[in-house]
Amino acid sequence: MIILDARGIELGFILLKMKDNNWFGRIDRFHFKWGRVITLLSIILLLFLGIEGSRYFNHCSEKLFISEPKEISGRYSIQVVKSKRVMELYRDGKIIGRFRTALGRSPVGQKHVEGDCKTPEGVFYICTRNEKSQYHLFLGLSYPNVQNAQEGLLAKIINQGDFAQIDKAISTKQQPPWNTPLGGAVGIHGGINFIDWTGGCIALSNKDMDILWKYASMGTEVRISP
Repeated sequence: MIILDARGIELGFILLKMKDNNWFGRIDRFHFKWGRVITLLSIILLLFLGIEGSRYFNHCSEKLFISEPKEISGRYSIQVVKSKRVMELYRDGKIIGRFRTALGRSPVGQKHVEGDCKTPEGVFYICTRNEKSQYHLFLGLSYPNVQNAQEGLLAKIINQGDFAQIDKAISTKQQPPWNTPLGGAVGIHGGINFIDWTGGCIALSNKDMDILWKYASMGTEVRISP
């Protein structure tokens, strides 16, 4: 039995409503033919969004909130739980916010190589901030870290030179090289947060990203768990 989540099928119902209003194929046979095709595609899209939406929102059972401090000063950290699709923001060890997230298109498991569409797991820090990103705002993460590099070296994915560059960057809290076979340019950014769609990044709504941006400065610790 398939249970369709209302939020997941909203777009599908909009498309069907367009059909009921005779947006599709009301003039001649050509239009009618394509109206039937588009209606069929609408139904398929409705089912897809319903199934995927249900699966996704079933992960998001945690209470979402934000309690912004009166003063920005403090030591902030971020924790992401991939299986729950949530991000938690901490100030001086106390949680002050929880946001819904979207992950890479292949969300389960550790990231190993460029193009696997997995969101990495481990301990990272914010190494870049881009306020002119095509995805609203972008906070770059220090992936690959030393552990990622060690695993990549053992698996012969990268060479000793790549490992040395990554190790040096991490030891000085800089941006590690993002052009090795391990991949890179993984970060936290805006966009949509109701379906896993990124190449490995963590996506928030633009509104939530605006909040996070204020507290996630360079060097902020980011822990990502399965």
